[in-house]
Amino acid sequence: MRRKQRELSEELLFNYYMISSKWEEEIYSPFPFCIDRALFNCMVQAAEVLDNLVNRLLKNIVENKKSIPFEMGDFPLKDNIIYSNGKLMPFFWCRYDAFIRESGGVFFSEFNYDKPCAQREIAASYKLCGKNSPNEKFIEEFKKGFLCLWEEYNCRKSDIPKKPIVAILVSPSHYEELHLSYLYSDWLEEIGFETIIAGDKNLHVEGKSVKVFDKKVDVILRQFPTEFFYEVSSSEKVIELFDQDEILIINDPRAIIAQVKSLFAYLWEMVLEKSDFITEEEVRVIRNTIPYTIMFNNSSIDELYKNKDKYVIKSIYGRYSEEVYIGCMHSEEEWKETIQYVIESNRPHLIQEFCPIRKEKVIRPVENGYKEVDGFCNLGVYLTLGKFSGICTRWSEDYLTRDDRIWISPIALRDASINLLELNDEFRIKHWNEINEKAMFEHQYTGGYGNLQETFTLDSIILSKSMYNEIEEATKAIINIFKKTKSLVQKNSELLCPVLGINDNIAKLVKNDYTDTLCFIGRFDWAINTFGELKLLEFNSETPAGIMEATVLNELIYKRFYNEYTNPNADFKEAIRSSFVNIIKDCQRKHLVKNVGFVSTIYYEDLYNTSSILDIIKDLPFNFISGEISGLKEENGKLYLYGTPIDAVYRYYPLDWLEKDTYYSGVVECFNNNSLSINSVSTFITQSKAFLALIWELIPQNFYSVEEKKCIEKYIPKTTLSEKMLNTEDYCIKPFFGREGQSVKFSFDDGFGYNSEQDIIFQERIDIDNIRLNVYNTIGSSNEIMYPIIGAYVTEDKFSGIYTRAGERVTDNWAIYLPTYIER
Repeated sequence: MRRKQRELSEELLFNYYMISSKWEEEIYSPFPFCIDRALFNCMVQAAEVLDNLVNRLLKNIVENKKSIPFEMGDFPLKDNIIYSNGKLMPFFWCRYDAFIRESGGVFFSEFNYDKPCAQREIAASYKLCGKNSPNEKFIEEFKKGFLCLWEEYNCRKSDIPKKPIVAILVSPSHYEELHLSYLYSDWLEEIGFETIIAGDKNLHVEGKSVKVFDKKVDVILRQFPTEFFYEVSSSEKVIELFDQDEILIINDPRAIIAQVKSLFAYLWEMVLEKSDFITEEEVRVIRNTIPYTIMFNNSSIDELYKNKDKYVIKSIYGRYSEEVYIGCMHSEEEWKETIQYVIESNRPHLIQEFCPIRKEKVIRPVENGYKEVDGFCNLGVYLTLGKFSGICTRWSEDYLTRDDRIWISPIALRDASINLLELNDEFRIKHWNEINEKAMFEHQYTGGYGNLQETFTLDSIILSKSMYNEIEEATKAIINIFKKTKSLVQKNSELLCPVLGINDNIAKLVKNDYTDTLCFIGRFDWAINTFGELKLLEFNSETPAGIMEATVLNELIYKRFYNEYTNPNADFKEAIRSSFVNIIKDCQRKHLVKNVGFVSTIYYEDLYNTSSILDIIKDLPFNFISGEISGLKEENGKLYLYGTPIDAVYRYYPLDWLEKDTYYSGVVECFNNNSLSINSVSTFITQSKAFLALIWELIPQNFYSVEEKKCIEKYIPKTTLSEKMLNTEDYCIKPFFGREGQSVKFSFDDGFGYNSEQDIIFQERIDIDNIRLNVYNTIGSSNEIMYPIIGAYVTEDKFSGIYTRAGERVTDNWAIYLPTYIER
């Protein structure tokens, strides 16, 4: 991954003029941030509505010579600029800084009309992400917008230069803006402009001309703050020429009226006073997206002292998060000192409602690689001539977006494919306890708590009908591919079993079958990635957990809360029963089956999963004997459980563990002979994660049909036995027979490494879509970012039910069960 990061840095350095520094490889992340399209559309629409309102307000002030109805503070040349007589042109660029609320929706923290940056981030985002990027037309819109302003300006002129000259005005000490000016130069020169990069001491006026290095310029593209414009040489004369329409300044310096944060307080004032200047839609947008804001005044001080965590104090001209004071980030003493400082500063400040920001799980570049962190995203919604043209991300590990602490990532849009339905019920504890007790006393479910944490939730995943159908159809298609590939391994066991990590003893067993079904009960684990695409992670053919939750809890919760949806597991019990009956029929072809054993460990989850299966079939005409795995013994080629001879056995216990343990000597050899294993030993072939690598290896050999090949490439992440064959540096490694996330590592992990002698597969990493789930324990709750995995059960080669759990990026035994239902 370091090589990829270096290549990314060089791309940004040489093609986008990034500043070179010792931190250059820690600024841009190659991992895209995916935002829900619906949320994105709301944010863009709100920005465009507010921009229209701001422009209408400025036009009303300028054209009608009205005084500004909100606090502007003071700065040199303020009156010259604000009361300029120059024609008010549309604003070429502006950026609305947005955040996603912790409770949902977005809010804007400020408007950047004066000299918005982030053009590099937006342009590079499309190049780095491409897929579903909202920034595809950003450079094109930049060029079109600039040409549009130039044409509107020169239609009033009689002497139009053949190749107009643009002076890009920057402060040379601001390296970022200086470097951005080279990027603008490239784009402007592509559409016929000549450019000159000018510092604050390079402008001078001769007659009615503004010159830079003795060249007359036609346009000043201003990357220089209005309130410091007095530092520019000949600034007063430049403003006079702007008044006289002799020079086009982009953005119009009067953008400072829209830039000042006291505008937020005025917008709220108009809302509360029900001003007829603003429309109903604008009122709605202000209420939804602008934190409640008032100007700082002495009468507010007591409230600020009492409830500091509710408020933010800001200077009306603060930039780069300077002079932004967030109450909850201060101690009581620090907060008092801040308020006193604001009082004594005599500079206008405002008080704003504090809005908690949603945390995201993101991967950021660090010194030695990458690190997964909780980040807060500042989304810069960029408008060109009042219309959306791009969006950037700036990430921080705290609430303030400081330039020396942020990092950037590409951004992509996705359609929300996972809908978490939260049960806002004040009697949640009562309902949860009743369901847990019913499952416990009536069904022997003892897994309600894992340590101190509730292991299932009453909130639910609601799958769209189309996603559910895709899971069903994809599962069916993968079953056929697995069966076809498994058959190949059985026919070539001596050659292929060692490739899958299957030793000689087990290889002798798995080459033969007494049944032609894939398995008695198995579970394909599916993930939905951040683009809403379905991806297969693995197949659990030996110990498919979640059967109790899928058959019992899903039904109990469904009946109480979700019966307006469809329960995907309504027929799961019958599918298990039917699968068992048909497997026994296959067993009967070899010998009579009378005594059937059910064995597992005494671990509580293994016990209740095994008992849930037995509970479904216990009325069938067999003598069922259940027990702990250690009670299983071999005598004269037949298995005995607690001394009773067993004709067939269901083992909730991995085959390889049995084979390795000398205590069970002779047991596995019985599974294809006198005491058949109901979960056929041949399914062990598909349990090896190298089985997926074999599938990918067989594609070039034309082993699969065209449709099967398409299915594999669509649903199975590329899996190999060598990372060099992946064509990506973003991958994970997994042991052939790892369980519960054991030893799974990501290539972006700090200190990532592996032993080349290990039996591991390399698999392209799936960026799993996450949810925010309320996790409850005995002392309270927390809202956690979690990654849902949808288990699709298979019985008799058919899709038969769903089991969803959510946990860390690598699902472990701390994951929480999520009831899952389908839209009708």
